[in-house]
Amino acid sequence: MSCLPSSTRCTIEAREIFSSSMCLRPTGLQQHVTFSLVVVLRIGMAEVSVRAHLRCRIILWNSYLQTVVKEFLEGHSEAITAIYDVASVFTSVLDDPTKFGFKDSTDWGDENCVWDDALHPTSKMHHIIAEEFVKVIHRAF
Repeated sequence: MSCLPSSTRCTIEAREIFSSSMCLRPTGLQQHVTFSLVVVLRIGMAEVSVRAHLRCRIILWNSYLQTVVKEFLEGHSEAITAIYDVASVFTSVLDDPTKFGFKDSTDWGDENCVWDDALHPTSKMHHIIAEEFVKVIHRAF
């Protein structure tokens, strides 16, 4: 499946969302963090065709997010922004779940699992995401 047909739409969406949040700058917003998305093929949710479509969109989103933030910073040198790559956090955990105290990367339904259900992470995984987020904030700001 080619990701090309959605690329223009993803670029526009990334720019629109980033620009919308930057509209808050006149109200005092000085620091900004944008999140990457998790590639859904690592999640046991939807049927294969849906996951493949979403996978393309998410890969494009994450790629264009980097571009949009770079372009914004080139035109707004006073701005401080960071991208929290939550996708890499999930990749680290899913590649070696026992290192993070999970029994595996595919089961779901209890706190020893990464997933609470077929799509949502458990509280334990949210805690790992939050810990990594704090590190990003401290480095960026």
